[in-house]
Amino acid sequence: MTTWIRKEYEIENDYLDSGLNDQLFPAEGFEVNTEFLAYGWKIVAPDGTFLFSIEKNTGPDSRQRRLYFWVAAVGIILAVASGIAMAITVIRLRKQKKYGWGIVVLAFYLIGVRGLMLYFNLPNSIVETDLFNSKYYASSTITPSLGDLLLNVLVALILVGYAFGHFFQSRLYQFYLTLPSTIRTGLMVVAIGFGHWLLYLHFYVLRSIYLYSQLSLDITRSLDFSFLKIVCLFIFICNSTIYFLTMYLIFRLEARLGPDRRIPLLVLLTGSFLFALLSHLGNFYYPEVIIIHTVYGLLVLIFKLPQYLFGHRHSFSIYLFLTVLVCAAVGAFMVYRLEEQKRLVNMQKFGVQMLADQDEFGEFLLNEASFAIQEDQYIISRFSGPFISEEAIADKVRVLHLGSYFTDRYEVEVHAFDPAGYHLRGDDQPHSYFDFERTYRKKENGREIYRTAYPNLYFINELGRNFIKQYVSMLPIRRAGLLVGYVVIDLKQKRMLNRNVYPALLVHKRFSQAPEVREYSYAVFKGSQLAYTEGDYNYHRSFPVSTLRNQELCEDGVILNNYHHIAVSGAGHKLVVVSAPAYPAQNFFSNFSFLFIVLVLVIALGVLIRYLAWSLTGRSISFAAKIQLYLNIAFFLPMVAVSVATLSIIHSAYRQDLNRSFLEQAENVSNSMQGFLDQYQQGLISEEQLSEEISHIARHSQSDINVFNPLGRLLISSQPEIYKKGVLSRYISQNALIAIGGQGEEKILLAESVGRLHYNSVYVGIRSFENHQLLGIASIPFFESKAELDRQVIEVLATIMNIFTAIFIGLLVFSYFAARVLTIPLELITRKLQKTSLEEYNEPLQWNSNDEIGLMVGEYNRMWREMAQQVAHEIKNPLTPMKLTLQHLQRTLRRDDPAIADKTDKPIATLLTQVDTLSDIATSFSAFAKMPIPKDELFDLADVLRKTTELYRTDQEVQLETHIPEGNCMVRGDAQLLGRIITNLILNGIQSVPHGRTPKIIVSLEPHGHQVLIS
Repeated sequence: MTTWIRKEYEIENDYLDSGLNDQLFPAEGFEVNTEFLAYGWKIVAPDGTFLFSIEKNTGPDSRQRRLYFWVAAVGIILAVASGIAMAITVIRLRKQKKYGWGIVVLAFYLIGVRGLMLYFNLPNSIVETDLFNSKYYASSTITPSLGDLLLNVLVALILVGYAFGHFFQSRLYQFYLTLPSTIRTGLMVVAIGFGHWLLYLHFYVLRSIYLYSQLSLDITRSLDFSFLKIVCLFIFICNSTIYFLTMYLIFRLEARLGPDRRIPLLVLLTGSFLFALLSHLGNFYYPEVIIIHTVYGLLVLIFKLPQYLFGHRHSFSIYLFLTVLVCAAVGAFMVYRLEEQKRLVNMQKFGVQMLADQDEFGEFLLNEASFAIQEDQYIISRFSGPFISEEAIADKVRVLHLGSYFTDRYEVEVHAFDPAGYHLRGDDQPHSYFDFERTYRKKENGREIYRTAYPNLYFINELGRNFIKQYVSMLPIRRAGLLVGYVVIDLKQKRMLNRNVYPALLVHKRFSQAPEVREYSYAVFKGSQLAYTEGDYNYHRSFPVSTLRNQELCEDGVILNNYHHIAVSGAGHKLVVVSAPAYPAQNFFSNFSFLFIVLVLVIALGVLIRYLAWSLTGRSISFAAKIQLYLNIAFFLPMVAVSVATLSIIHSAYRQDLNRSFLEQAENVSNSMQGFLDQYQQGLISEEQLSEEISHIARHSQSDINVFNPLGRLLISSQPEIYKKGVLSRYISQNALIAIGGQGEEKILLAESVGRLHYNSVYVGIRSFENHQLLGIASIPFFESKAELDRQVIEVLATIMNIFTAIFIGLLVFSYFAARVLTIPLELITRKLQKTSLEEYNEPLQWNSNDEIGLMVGEYNRMWREMAQQVAHEIKNPLTPMKLTLQHLQRTLRRDDPAIADKTDKPIATLLTQVDTLSDIATSFSAFAKMPIPKDELFDLADVLRKTTELYRTDQEVQLETHIPEGNCMVRGDAQLLGRIITNLILNGIQSVPHGRTPKIIVSLEPHGHQVLIS
């Protein structure tokens, strides 16, 4: 088993980095030296042969680093000590209720520590990490890295959190309440503007990540979640929390402006208008952000959502998720805006390149190829002797030295001339070498007008030609210093570019292009005439020439037929229009759903922690909040499970289909090569001819082909530059050699990587027709395999997230109203129980349904009837003998001793009255237990009065007089309950007469139109 110690690449890009193996040398300050050094570690072979030395750098940088380390260590100790002192001071100020001074001390400490860290470039000056490395992100002196941005946001979050927890207990708040209403109103207008600025800040922090780094939060672009991208999401979460807490304080203060609810709304609209005006004048006007914040404020104030923050009611979750909607919408809007701007910039760069400006990377490659051509012994040998062949020279130059970069982009012509300037293929050719010299070495004012920065390379830019770029390279070929001929390479840019992407491994970082370039179409106009086009967009039918006069076309571009068009003008009235599919609107919703789900997960975690904390302290949440919580959980968990399972199945299916297509394509390619490789093994064709045939197959199949001999050494490659520059090893993968060469497998697919580029390679064994002997092993790398799989998975994931978010928001609204509806019967029962009284009429609890609520109401009514009847019965049982005993005692005393009777009559009468009162209470309680339901029926009121009074006409101790007119008196009501009322009134009248007097009861009924009077 072997491993690499140090890798050096000639090319540096997003995938390739030179340096030591960090698994062997995790710390910095080591160097590998091929010379024998007296100090350091000497690495030798098993036979004792010296290989190389490893030395640890002890130079000035290391001493300076150690100095930084000790200074930082002392600084950390001082920071911790001052932090402890700060915490003690803040706690003491909190106990003294000096919250304002507490936040001042906290801010002074945190801002001071951050200032010292920025001044001494800590911690990056001691330990270099990607998080604090400015090459990944740097926007200003206070945010020189992504880690510094994170720390700044955390400092703001701590300060806002402290203010959130103590502001309404501070003296500053009490002072605010004492201010005149006009001053408070003015302060709230300023506060509303500050809220807008805070949401803008949320927008600008995300914007700075886009502008000053290569990181992107666009979920439609990549599913890779690196550590730095996760940090960006955490910053987004912290900013959202800061916005929520700050706006809560502002809205609570605004709600205190007065009892009139219109005042806070008017203040909100006024502050929003003034901020919009200021932002427009200050050239930072984003109407979408202002509208989102204003609508958010209106909803919060209208529904009084801040008052539910500290109670687990259903409105609490509505408040949180409304804020989530706002922050996710602003984040998605930022991504949408920045992606559009980035696309616009890339389209402009592409247009500049298409404008007959020089192809810098192509010139660089041509210059390198020219040296290799002039030193190629095979080409030199073909200029003399029996092997003279212009076709062989042209094929060797085209296939091995130019490669797919030029064959994909240019029409390639290669000419070979003898020293006299004549074509090697014969004198019948139209041009000699000197014709090329006269045409392309033109001079004006003593200067070659087509000359580039490289010798023997010329760039031609003339509007009259049917191409945009033309390069001509005229190379003298020498052997032993003597001129043996010339090679002329004539490159004319193709009208239709090949969609096959040149391997990203060979493209230097400064020459790399955006991945979406392959989606571009472009057209070249000469004045108002369409010269030629390239790509899928139909400029002849779908691009009116009048559009060229639109000023926006050259600035921000125009949208036409769902394509974004932008023009770049050049010299000589030449105009290039670059077109690309407009940034899809559904990408906005996909990013919104992604950010929304991220915040929802954070809220779900926070609510769960808070719920557990409340449970431990014995506090409970409201029934409505429980309903909403359970509904959301009932949706959230199955939806997540189904989404994960669906995505996993689709991902697996896509991967299998993609791998199957790779294997099929590789098998087809290997079948095409089998005959040529067999001829090569038999000596029927040369290596150059085999290489040419392999290159033809590679171009037609739009793939890269590497052929290894049966021992695993590279034989032929359609991309030889990858091996020449040491990007890939010239030896086959060990696993592939074992599987095909040793175990007899026909083909195998392996996951491989170069630097940070991960791809799949299919290895296919190529065997002889006759004896099935292994002739070689073909390797076909699929560099786009992961990107293609990611694109397919992203589409599915975006759809799932959009559905999830839409259903979740709908369920959130539904659960709000469902909680309200389900708690209505409980609120009704509560209100009726609050009105229960033994002195007034009590309506029974009613629920006209046989559901659980109806069952509960029925059981409740039955319980009260049984309990009340039992209580009334137990009260009345002792009252009757008590009353009889008192009456008997009163009669006895009157008969036996009248003198004593006069003294005891009043106390006994009082006791009898109290007994009657207790009896009435028991009767009322019993009546309350029965809880009769009044009827609504038509009955004769006069007849009810007659029947009721008849019961007392036979009582000799009562004088009853009635005045009831003859005939009927029809009314609506409950005859039975009214009879009880009349009976109770007569009994109350009789009992109110003192003992010794005969009670006189007069009952009268007097009709008055549609009303009757009972007295």
